[in-house]
Amino acid sequence: MTQQPLEAYIGEGLTLKGSVSGDTDMDIDGRVEGTISVSGHVRVLERGQVIGPLTVGSLTALGRVTGDVVATRALHVGETGRVTGDVRAARVSLDDGGLLDGAIDMDVALPAGLLEAP
Repeated sequence: MTQQPLEAYIGEGLTLKGSVSGDTDMDIDGRVEGTISVSGHVRVLERGQVIGPLTVGSLTALGRVTGDVVATRALHVGETGRVTGDVRAARVSLDDGGLLDGAIDMDVALPAGLLEAP
């Protein structure tokens, strides 16, 4: 499997306030306060923090996420990850040490704009 290059990065020490949207993958090593709507894979790294709702293709939480999450493909909470908020996702996985504090809904119809073509 060929790995695609990372297209968006919010680095350590940066704080972004507002909305982030796009059709890309993203790594967050800083802080985002606002709405994230990204169709690709979002990784909140160990030093990263998101405060606000996320609508993503998939999410890996190694840092802190505070807000509701909708993931069309999957949510993975790593051993250092903390997610506080309700989750709607096709798949959810949690490593030992990871924390998910909220409701999980895996039997839902996702918004039409988030569904992938076969």
